[in-house]
Amino acid sequence: MLHGSHIMAGTALYLFLSPIIGMQITAAGIIIAAISSLIVDIDHPKSFISHWTAFTKMISTGISTVTTHRGITHTLYGLTAWIVIIATTLNYLEKAVWSPILLGAIIGYLSHLIIDSLNPQGVRWLGEESKIRLKGPIQTGGIIERFGVPLVFAFIIVKYLQGL
Repeated sequence: MLHGSHIMAGTALYLFLSPIIGMQITAAGIIIAAISSLIVDIDHPKSFISHWTAFTKMISTGISTVTTHRGITHTLYGLTAWIVIIATTLNYLEKAVWSPILLGAIIGYLSHLIIDSLNPQGVRWLGEESKIRLKGPIQTGGIIERFGVPLVFAFIIVKYLQGL
């Protein structure tokens, strides 16, 4: 899927789920949800996030030498590593570990895996060695992605704003 779809899905899911689980919505949580929805593609040197900074390019190049695109970063193992990175960082900064930031990180990452699972290429959530691949019919850049994702995003934003 395209990076814009990942950002919309990550932020919309954060806005939708936070009140349901009783978590305060914060700007930091929204930003981290958006970034986390993109970080999954750090395994591809030509991805949107890989071109943000020299640091992300270096990380992407390193990761891509040991795994393929939709490899380890597109698994529950990748999600677990991301949670550890964010929780450790928050702990180091003396922030509460269970916070809107950590929630945004988890939701953003999960949203990426979910919508990539709707693509014919699919995702092997349990790793490349797993025979189980979740996949669906939505083509990257196709009409459903270009129009359906923004419509769902707009619907969630309207519902969120109605709740204010």
